[in-house]
Amino acid sequence: MSDALDQYRTLQARLIALRRRYDGYEAPQEEALLEEMTAVWLRLTASERQGIEAEGPVTLIRTHDGSPVQRYQHLEAVWLRMRADPAVTEVQRDAHLDAMDVVWDQLTEAERSEVSRSQRR
Repeated sequence: MSDALDQYRTLQARLIALRRRYDGYEAPQEEALLEEMTAVWLRLTASERQGIEAEGPVTLIRTHDGSPVQRYQHLEAVWLRMRADPAVTEVQRDAHLDAMDVVWDQLTEAERSEVSRSQRR
């Protein structure tokens, strides 16, 4: 195994762990990690790339399915993890809060009441 392939596998494992930490949703630190993986990918041999491509994608990314209440609750759960993560920047936190505001604005009054009730549990 070349050094580049070893490094790529390490980054791939970090990406999987990061996505699991955020329940399969895109993580704030993901973009930088993907850029690093791309740089390493360019150093791989053709046969190493073919071997990785033959394995298929390892995305673990989920779409934001579910009800609007579930989407908001998920965003809240991610927000709690982001607040405790020193690697998350203020810009990333602000962007996440903006996304929460967009979903909140889409909720009906009944859905907002449901979110408020679930927060008290």
